[in-house]
Amino acid sequence: MYGVTVNNNPTVSDLWNTTPAWGFPFSSSAVAVAPAAGTIIDGVLAQQVGGVEIYAFWNNLIYAEVDVYGSTNRGLAKPLGAGTTPDTIVSGAAP
Repeated sequence: MYGVTVNNNPTVSDLWNTTPAWGFPFSSSAVAVAPAAGTIIDGVLAQQVGGVEIYAFWNNLIYAEVDVYGSTNRGLAKPLGAGTTPDTIVSGAAP
């Protein structure tokens, strides 16, 4: 299996749907203690960047992926009326 994809959320091309892009916001408990910090790849960059990637899954054994993400100076969502905070603007290209 192989392919090329263009998307706006890092980790969305996971074949097994196990990465943060496929998580559900309602799967946590209202009484559980939430983490005080998280990673930027855990939903912060979703819909704020654009990227292209190539992936391959060989012989049901080896999975490889190469991708590059970036954003405009004001973020990709700014022309659509959604605000982009400065901490989600990717300067240059991010692998």
